[in-house]
Amino acid sequence: MSLSAFLSIEEKQEKFCGRHTIISSETELKDLLDKYSDANGKFVFRGVNDSSFRLYNSGQRTWLTQGLFDKFSAYNSWMQLQIDTLKKIHNGLILKWHEGLGIEPNDLSLLSFLQHYGAPTPLLDFSFNIKKALFFGVDNVNYVKKTVLDDYISLYVLENTSNQDADDYLRWLGWELNSCIVEAYENGELNNVDIHDTFSNLHYCVFSKLDVFVSPGFINDIQLDTYFVDPQNLWKGLEESKSAKNTIIRSNKQNLNVLNQEGLFVFSSYPDKPLEEALSNHKNFNLICYDISKELVSSITKLLQQGVPINRETIYPTQKSIAQEAFHMTLN
Repeated sequence: MSLSAFLSIEEKQEKFCGRHTIISSETELKDLLDKYSDANGKFVFRGVNDSSFRLYNSGQRTWLTQGLFDKFSAYNSWMQLQIDTLKKIHNGLILKWHEGLGIEPNDLSLLSFLQHYGAPTPLLDFSFNIKKALFFGVDNVNYVKKTVLDDYISLYVLENTSNQDADDYLRWLGWELNSCIVEAYENGELNNVDIHDTFSNLHYCVFSKLDVFVSPGFINDIQLDTYFVDPQNLWKGLEESKSAKNTIIRSNKQNLNVLNQEGLFVFSSYPDKPLEEALSNHKNFNLICYDISKELVSSITKLLQQGVPINRETIYPTQKSIAQEAFHMTLN
């Protein structure tokens, strides 16, 4: 099965319902950057180097184009299997790595690892930094023109319309995740013995019950104990060491790419809906699209070299490249 794509500017304008703008001049580009210069977490950004692309995540692309719906009973079952397999590879190496960093491994952080090392996941990358998002829009630009859309790259802006600041949003997300755990308990999916493990490790089967959510990002954690609701006395009788206290979910801080990209993820449990459809009429978020003329790519590229340069080396750091840079800097 092939993925659907946008076929015209008019189709995008209709899809984004007044939240679509064309940027075709240096002045308009400057105004765009000025508008979001102090996003303060209310806006996050994603750059795409082909404006015809719909916002499918890599899990959806693989599920649809490779026909995995014929091999697996359900999309979320496949995702859970992939995470569980990762935990076992090389005698649990990825779990030991998390623990060595002092981070409790959880399924969301494991998805972060899979995402940035080429495996398909239900995550879509965004950034708190508009310039770093624009890097992905100008990197590997194709100038072959077949339709009018080939004249543009895209910048997507996800706006938090709920008037929640970051802490308020995480409080809401913690509440939603707790509700999923309680629901799983009430449905007989969990019992008093394994609920702590599910809670502290944030199993995929829990958070996949949410259709769409924004992950904490590289600067935030979810502290679930603050928001835990226990109407069924699920914790009664458990040892103090197994209580909900100090259960903090860190999804991204062990990921060098996410740190340097000032990144976060948007999770979607839909197997086939691109993000622009999944967020249609969403109560907490608006998705805004700016299609930027490719004639401005050289100007954007120059802009990204100002100050600390934004390029492939800084966007995709590796342990080896960092070590080699440290060594060579001592010789200069």
